[in-house]
Amino acid sequence: MISARAGLGCLIMRLRLNTSMRKIAIALCGASLALVILISSVRTLLAWASSQGDPPFNWIRAAHIEPSNAEWHCDLGIYHAVWKNEPGAAVPELETSVRLNPYNAACWTALGDAYGHAGDLANQRRTLEAALKVEPNDAPLALQAATIFANSNEVQRALPLYRVAIEKRPAWAQEIIRHAWFHEPDPEQLLTNAIPPTPSAKLILLRLLVEQQQWGGAELVWQNVIQSKDVFDSKDALFYIDSLLAQGNLERALKSWKQLAARDPQLSDTASAGNLIVNPGFERNILNGGFGWTYQRVNGVDITMDTAEFHSGMRSLSLNFDIEGIGITGLKQLVVVQPGSQYSFSAWIRADSVEAVNGPRLAFVDAQTHQPVFSTEDVLGSFPWRRMTGEFSTGPKTNLLELSVVRTPSDGRIRGRVWIDDIELVRN
Repeated sequence: MISARAGLGCLIMRLRLNTSMRKIAIALCGASLALVILISSVRTLLAWASSQGDPPFNWIRAAHIEPSNAEWHCDLGIYHAVWKNEPGAAVPELETSVRLNPYNAACWTALGDAYGHAGDLANQRRTLEAALKVEPNDAPLALQAATIFANSNEVQRALPLYRVAIEKRPAWAQEIIRHAWFHEPDPEQLLTNAIPPTPSAKLILLRLLVEQQQWGGAELVWQNVIQSKDVFDSKDALFYIDSLLAQGNLERALKSWKQLAARDPQLSDTASAGNLIVNPGFERNILNGGFGWTYQRVNGVDITMDTAEFHSGMRSLSLNFDIEGIGITGLKQLVVVQPGSQYSFSAWIRADSVEAVNGPRLAFVDAQTHQPVFSTEDVLGSFPWRRMTGEFSTGPKTNLLELSVVRTPSDGRIRGRVWIDDIELVRN
């Protein structure tokens, strides 16, 4: 203010005085301005030097020396609010700071916290809204404001702020979405107002709804995900199909699988038309979900994709055994079938030095009753690629089979290696 007045006075004198006097006046004005700047600089330097001591006395001295500097009042207010939990002492300093500089979101936020600790919810809301105007895309600030609005039953004001927080901090999405769902359990409202239009965020909401067994809402979110044009890894969505299968909802699980397969051809990759086996030649990686191959490691059975030995294509499945009393291998696939129907099965198998009383075999069981339906002969000894075949009928209530590699019975030790390729199951 002083320097502005001095500058204005110099300008007036430049206009009114003659040439000789003007030179003297300009010199005096320049000296005055330099003095003003020097005093201001010295004051700032002294304030800064004073601020280097121990709090809070350093900031008190700095604010006394340079009372127009918002920073010292903000630091002092934050000290009282955060470190000393003294909202009564923090509020005046922070109010002074935001009055001097209304563009510091951190000071507005600290002021809001101080009002909140003091129980002054009206002023807390006022200051948070002011902070949001300064930093509308600040994730912690948006989440804090959303929490306050939600806890005050102003959920519609909170939802867009949840979205800002998720967009800026995707790592927080799971916690934020859970919090948003607690206040607004309507998935349509969440999709419209709180969840960013990204597959990852939608799938987090879907997983939450599955966890809470909210199947109607889960189906709504699933359709939103599956009908969007956004790209995502199909494996990230298989949990929904697995959850439907676990609930015994085969019809919806199969429908969801077909929807996902329409987006990702590798989910329905078969060797020939009519083959019910997904990824029958193991040309694709194991999905570990849905109606594809799943695998859980079993000690003593080493399962790999072999690119050096195969019947057709570019690779086969290799199982290397060296274990006592193993009955399962951890590999299986669910296959949808028609009750009371006839099926033909075939698979190409190669063996190398398989030693056991009972060798491994490919077997089907009813996925619901676990009753045996069909199995191949035991694989023993060594032989080149051989096609194993068979036919069987499904029971009057059988609509889902489980195909796996097993030993029955599982007595004794087994050693050796088996390759499997080009599995086929067709309805006659």
